[in-house]
Amino acid sequence: MPVAYVLVEVVDGLAHIEQVSVDPPYARRGIGRRLIDHVGRWAGERGMSGMTLTTFRGVPWKAPYYARLGFVELAEGERGPELARLMAVEARHGLDPVERIAMRREVAPPD
Repeated sequence: MPVAYVLVEVVDGLAHIEQVSVDPPYARRGIGRRLIDHVGRWAGERGMSGMTLTTFRGVPWKAPYYARLGFVELAEGERGPELARLMAVEARHGLDPVERIAMRREVAPPD
C-alpha cells in the first residue's frame, strides 16, 4: 500500500513539484525528502537545471521545510512565464497570492 507520493510536471523547462504527500502515520521519517531528492535526480538526468514548487508563506512547516531542503524563494521577476501563469491559476482558485511563494532548488547533472 502506498504511503506517499509526489506529482511532478515540467514548467518552464524545470521539474515542478505540484504535490508531495505523506500519509500522516508515516510522517517525519524522511519519506517526503527522499521523494524530492528522487525528483532532483530525475530532473538532472533529463538535463534540467532545477526544480520549482509553490507553497504557503505563513505555514510554519511549509516554506521553512523546503528551505532546509535547499529551496530558495523566487522573487516575482525570477519566475518563468509558465510558473507565473500557474500561480495566477492558483489565485483564481482562491489561493491568496500574498500568501503564496514560489521556490527553486538547483539540481546537479548526473555523475
